[in-house]
Amino acid sequence: MSWLTITAYREADRGDVLDLWQRCFPDYPDAAAAQLDLALRQSNAAVFVARESGALAGTAMAGSDGIRGWLHYVAVAPARRRRGIGRALVRHAETWIAARGVSKIKLQVRDVDSRHVYVHLGYTTESHETMGKRIRPPHEQPVAEPRGGEPGCLDVVVTHLEMTSAPAMPGPKPPAMKLAVLKAEAITVPFYRFLYAETGREWVWYERRAMDDAALVAEIQHPEVDVFVLYVGGQPGGFLELDRRRHPAEIEIRYFGLMPGFIGRGLGRWFLDWSVREGWRHAPQRLYVNTCSLDHPKALALYQRAGFTPFRQETRAVRDPRPLA
Repeated sequence: MSWLTITAYREADRGDVLDLWQRCFPDYPDAAAAQLDLALRQSNAAVFVARESGALAGTAMAGSDGIRGWLHYVAVAPARRRRGIGRALVRHAETWIAARGVSKIKLQVRDVDSRHVYVHLGYTTESHETMGKRIRPPHEQPVAEPRGGEPGCLDVVVTHLEMTSAPAMPGPKPPAMKLAVLKAEAITVPFYRFLYAETGREWVWYERRAMDDAALVAEIQHPEVDVFVLYVGGQPGGFLELDRRRHPAEIEIRYFGLMPGFIGRGLGRWFLDWSVREGWRHAPQRLYVNTCSLDHPKALALYQRAGFTPFRQETRAVRDPRPLA
């Protein structure tokens, strides 16, 4: 006899869930993983997994914007359909949404053949017209388009992120390398310029390169600014700059990055987690950072995975600094 259980998503379910979504929603092959991660980071969303005799049978994603609820990714494995699994998942998601004080649920039906399932559950077709637009994440936005027809001017998309509580879970294990993170006391201008130029070479870091030595010293040797250098096997592999000047209860990760030769070796996630915990060691109320469309394509996802949440996005017009390189 088979038995069905419905539980909240666990990370051990990831492979099975993404495989099911790829089979059920083949028209969105690249969106599923990102949307799963986005839902898991939100307090107003949940993913539910149904298993039949231990094997993945279906999924449902529920969300609420505070006014209405939404159902997404209601999927049942093809070999397990017509057993009431989809209905059970929808009812489970409805209960979760209702518990948040929301009295109306919306959904979109991609497969017309499954429409009868929702009709049986009490859903009706409404006359509203649904409109949509697909937008690209910031790291995929164009970065070298002239603005206003003026050559050499870039539109740069800047995403601001924040973290309002310290990490509750243990961080990732460090890679199997000889690692050390040391605070650079009264860091010298030549050494800082080396770190800045090498770390930001591929990502068009230019602000500090345009400063004269006196202005740069005022920034990097300020008592409320800390510069930490990551050493890998005795070599500088990247650096972190923490800035506490703006507000006593807030700390900005002003600069963070790895040098080109150390990217892709599993260091980024660990070093960012170290950086976050170093920031929280000062007991602020908020840690914040920004990234832009000129940065590494995975920078935004890395910050979000570390626990940062986007709170503002803007487009700035800047002169292309690359001729200065």
